[in-house]
Amino acid sequence: MTNSGDPQIELDGVYKIFGPQPRGRAFELCKSGVGKDDVQRQSGHVVGLNNVSFDVNKGEIFVVMGLSGSGKSTAIRTVNRLHDITAGSVTVDGIEVSSLDGRALLDSDDRELSELSFSSRLMYGVFPSSACSRP
Repeated sequence: MTNSGDPQIELDGVYKIFGPQPRGRAFELCKSGVGKDDVQRQSGHVVGLNNVSFDVNKGEIFVVMGLSGSGKSTAIRTVNRLHDITAGSVTVDGIEVSSLDGRALLDSDDRELSELSFSSRLMYGVFPSSACSRP
C-alpha cells in the first residue's frame, strides 16, 4: 500500500484518565509530569493515555505496539469511541469523533462505516447502527 499523506485518523494531545473525576486532580498531576503510578497513588485514578498524538494516513499500515498496560488498546478504543477521552481530540476522516454524541455519532458511524468491509468492521469491533437494528 502507498501512503497518500492524507490523515485518516488523528489523535492530538489525547489524555484518558479512568476514575470518577478524570478532569480533576489526576489530570492536573498528569499534565504537570507526575508519573502514572504516582498519579494513581495521589488521586486514586488510573492514567490510560498521557498526551498521545499520532496520525494514520490513508493507505498507511500503522502498528500500535508496546508493553502490557502501556495504553495500546485504550488508544484504539478512543478512535471508535469505546472510550471517551479526558482531553485532546480524535479525528477520523476530518470528523472530530471525540466531540460527537448521541444521534450525530450514530449518523457518522452509518455514513463512514458503510464503506468498510465486513472483515474491517469485525477487526475494529464497529458496525453501523443500521446493521445492529432489528427488522
